[in-house]
Amino acid sequence: MLTFSNNVEPANGFLVRYLRRKLLESDTDVNANKEELLRVLDWVPKLWYHLHTFLEKHSTSDFLIGPCFFLSCPIGIEDFRTWFIDLWNNSIIPYLQEGAKDGLKVPRAAWHVGTQASGAWGHADVAV
Repeated sequence: MLTFSNNVEPANGFLVRYLRRKLLESDTDVNANKEELLRVLDWVPKLWYHLHTFLEKHSTSDFLIGPCFFLSCPIGIEDFRTWFIDLWNNSIIPYLQEGAKDGLKVPRAAWHVGTQASGAWGHADVAV
């Protein structure tokens, strides 16, 4: 079994390629809302990237979000709205909440402010 990080190819561009292929293979008449549909299909991978980045910063490595959440994306604007609202409310938000809670349990490196600051000229320019 091969595993890939979501931040690098081939996983990074997988969702874009998958949704574009799904659009090409669909029987949906996309000409009516082609621009809006293309905008939505370009937005979904960007959203995935932002969610993944959020979980990287605020959770453990066990809670990274993969593209599988978005593979069932329908090709059609009205279907997309219904699908996305359901996905967001019932899958993504609970997953993000659980990931953030899990991240709070992990001890982080201590962060402290130094008691003396040096400026560019070698003496204390700023009082801390």
